[in-house]
Amino acid sequence: MEIKRTRSMWTLALALVVGACATGDPEPGYEGDMTPAEQVTVAVENRNTLDFNVEAIAGGADYRLGTVTTGQTQVYELPSHVTLNDLRLRADPIGSANEFVTRQIPVTAGDQIMLTIEPLVAQSHYEIR
Repeated sequence: MEIKRTRSMWTLALALVVGACATGDPEPGYEGDMTPAEQVTVAVENRNTLDFNVEAIAGGADYRLGTVTTGQTQVYELPSHVTLNDLRLRADPIGSANEFVTRQIPVTAGDQIMLTIEPLVAQSHYEIR
């Protein structure tokens, strides 16, 4: 009888621990807080012969958005915790040190930033839609 009681107690304890870990609530302050209309997106068109890693720079931190390959366009969503008042974008070529960094971008919730990486990286540019 004691073994059955101990096993039942362990089963109950395990169920409580697993249940406490699986709340289903998203972490506050992240993507779930923005509606699709408020989400800032970054579309990156790569016209260069190299692949580029793309990062958002804001609040003194770098946020990797992804990699865009030669001749492709990728669309990324800015994480909702990225501050919009001092946003810049960096396009860092894989295999080269010739990166492109935008000036501060005046962006508001719901904007789409279109970054075009040109064959001559220094001629790359962005626009806000």
